Amino acid sequence: MVWLRVALVGLMLALLLGSIPQTQAANPESTERIFGEGEGDPAGAFQVLRLHSIPTTMNFGDAVRGVASGDSWLVGVGQKTFMTLDAGNHWQQLDPQALFPAAAGGLCCQQAFAYDYGRDLFIWLLQYAPDSQRGLVRIAYTDSIGLAEQEWEWYDVPAAQGYTWVEPQLELSANQIWLAMDRQAIGGAIDSTWVSQLQTDTLEDELVFMRSYSSATERAWHLVRGAKDIMYFATHINQTTLRIYAWDENQPVPTSSDVTVAEWTAGARICPTPDQQNWCADDDGRIRTGWVAKGTVGFMWNAVSSNTITFPYIDAVRVYERDLSLLPFSLARPFIFNAQNGFSLPSAAVNGRDDVAVSFYHSSTEQYPTLSSSIFDDFNAPPPGWAYYNVQSSSITPNQQQWVGQLDTQVFSPTNLGWSVTGARLNGCAEARCLQPFIAIFSRERDRPAIERWLSPVMYEVFSPWVQMN
Repeated sequence: MVWLRVALVGLMLALLLGSIPQTQAANPESTERIFGEGEGDPAGAFQVLRLHSIPTTMNFGDAVRGVASGDSWLVGVGQKTFMTLDAGNHWQQLDPQALFPAAAGGLCCQQAFAYDYGRDLFIWLLQYAPDSQRGLVRIAYTDSIGLAEQEWEWYDVPAAQGYTWVEPQLELSANQIWLAMDRQAIGGAIDSTWVSQLQTDTLEDELVFMRSYSSATERAWHLVRGAKDIMYFATHINQTTLRIYAWDENQPVPTSSDVTVAEWTAGARICPTPDQQNWCADDDGRIRTGWVAKGTVGFMWNAVSSNTITFPYIDAVRVYERDLSLLPFSLARPFIFNAQNGFSLPSAAVNGRDDVAVSFYHSSTEQYPTLSSSIFDDFNAPPPGWAYYNVQSSSITPNQQQWVGQLDTQVFSPTNLGWSVTGARLNGCAEARCLQPFIAIFSRERDRPAIERWLSPVMYEVFSPWVQMN
């Protein structure tokens, strides 16, 4: 189990101030441990309820994204898409070219998924390359019956003439579907970043309600998960300033606030591995994930090692939702690091209790790249710390300095208590042909019975995770 370190003086002051923690010490030699994440309470035990491979090959750099509701799961591996209707026991590959009409320059690049529990709506974002005129993203949607029968409807969001969309994101709030994308000139450079909202209940109307906001000076806005009537998104202005936007569903434009964060470093990343191969070199410092829960908003990104942190780590910031001001002391920076591991590619999601789960990859000189998950909830004792639980490990490091493009953590429906996570492991050889994508369902033990009621029985022994300790 690995915990974020807290300076001894901060811990002592925290006890005097009613368990409010002081600034976290970025000290990899610290022997402090923050206990309480399920320890001593069986209800808090971390459980992997399902773990299934996706029956396909993939390439280094491919994202693995997916969403799960009961037995119905939808997973994208690179540009390929799969579904299961019996909780991963049997899979079927979907063919977008048969399901949808041709558009722009054809399917390419990215896809993403979301599930609107209140409307029983599976939402699938597909990216289309530009033709000579423009590129577009397609928002396809269907309910559980439509998923089983492969009956989809869709709405296209084209770029302006001469442009295409790149790095599209898909998130939900109470009544809106949100897109975040950079706009790029065909054959040229990125010229702006955009956030668009589509009113979910107007998707089938003749005129879909949609509005957008853009900036020509900023790049790579990242949306949060867990939004209700306000969507939050953010980007780095520099390495000490984060600009956070708040966009109420009922307002025409967002408001913004600049937040000062602890200085972090971008640059070459070297993650330790047993075979001294580096899998995290191609990552960058863009915001990778965000969440809103229990009156706070958080964002995470990858940072390289520093004078006080030996290996690449996951940096973070948390602010109050009410005014976007920083939380006090170490609560404002729930970053993930330790002295032995390099960390990368965080993905967060929020369940119905407003508990936050974060999944990521890490490795050490004794452990190959491994996908692990953490849960931040009422089993955490103050000050906050992350214990991570290894979900799936690799047996070797890639023979090139590249890894999976992105993993994906989502809330599991219809209970909205546990989570799904999609990722990949490398097993048997160091080449892309040995990459195996997978999906796992996890939760606390207290929520396992409620989740199991919605899942078909597994056809093999349930996987038992083990807890990382140092």
